[in-house]
Amino acid sequence: MNLALLNLKEYPMDFLINTKERLKREGKKVYDFGVGDPKEPIEDFLVKALKEAITNQAKYPTLKGLPELKSSIKNFIKRRFNVEIKEDMIIPTYGSKEAIFHFPLSFINISKEKRGVAFFSPAYPIYERGALFSQAKVFKIVLKEENSFKPSFNSDIFYLDSLKHSKYEKIDISEKELLKQIKILWINYPHNPTGANIDKNELEKLYELALKYDFILASDECYSEIYLGKEKPISLLEVAQKENFKNAVVFNSLSKRSGFTGIRSGFVAGDKDIINFYLKWRSSFGVAPQDFVQKASILAWEDEDHVEKRRTIFRQKYNLFKQFFEKYNIPYFKSEYTFYVWIKMNKNYLNTLIENGIILQPGEFMGEGGEGYARLALVPSLKECKEAISLWESLIKKGVLE
Repeated sequence: MNLALLNLKEYPMDFLINTKERLKREGKKVYDFGVGDPKEPIEDFLVKALKEAITNQAKYPTLKGLPELKSSIKNFIKRRFNVEIKEDMIIPTYGSKEAIFHFPLSFINISKEKRGVAFFSPAYPIYERGALFSQAKVFKIVLKEENSFKPSFNSDIFYLDSLKHSKYEKIDISEKELLKQIKILWINYPHNPTGANIDKNELEKLYELALKYDFILASDECYSEIYLGKEKPISLLEVAQKENFKNAVVFNSLSKRSGFTGIRSGFVAGDKDIINFYLKWRSSFGVAPQDFVQKASILAWEDEDHVEKRRTIFRQKYNLFKQFFEKYNIPYFKSEYTFYVWIKMNKNYLNTLIENGIILQPGEFMGEGGEGYARLALVPSLKECKEAISLWESLIKKGVLE
């Protein structure tokens, strides 16, 4: 067995689910800000499309996905990012989680020295887990608040060789030596869990490194459509199109854009050689979504009105908490991206909130750099957000939060 897997911590969602179940048994009302699964209903026209596409035959979905869906994704990329990409550079996926997890399994060769997978931490746990299962060298590069949680190699770096080690160690390594060893560098902006974002200039610098050191720059862009201000997030595809997307791949999904978290529909797109190589091996572990999901997904990628409705609701929730935090001087990272709020708080403060039914995700669950923070996901209803704020305020006034 892979030695590193023996020391994997409990998956964060499992802890949160168990905690919520216990609190409910104790008769407490639970306000769940821990899991990034918004309660806003899926738009009626998409539910209708799902129902109408179901037939009395359910054949295996194709590996490549429906041509109509690939065309719809292509049109979305053109409309949203002003990028022309060919349909053979796109693979519809069963959401983005499985694709992100499986990706290193296709590209990490354990007989090679260049088998590193690097990502910036705190982070979505799947980058790490996919790297560990592929038996890669894993590099966690810590994001700093003083740098607005933007990528920098001048930071603390934690290292583990999945073939040799069972625990991470902090290492001193130059940027050049690190980049020479990695095969895949994961980036995720807008960022989960902090809500940070990067601009075109910063993304161009990362892409230049991918070309110079010949590694895959893999961009998880599932929050690209969740922005609360006027500034729209940029895609790696915009930067990489000048090089015909060489060494660049992006992952996106309808989970956040359209509320398809449980329906599972996404895509991976970019460098044609990488996409074709990945497609070759996906027949062993992945397929496109069911045909009826793909048909509804076509409409979801084509329509922007329902996405703006969702953004409007997230803005309203964010403004509620923003006013509350500033009223009581609760330190948080100010951001207009994603539906997460990254809050500074100690363990006692966080545990008291949780035991009173306000569920936040401990920052340390997202890896190194998350200690001393908590992630609040703006997923309960607007009414529940107001109730949770009232409860939180009452705990402050009682003096039980320290």
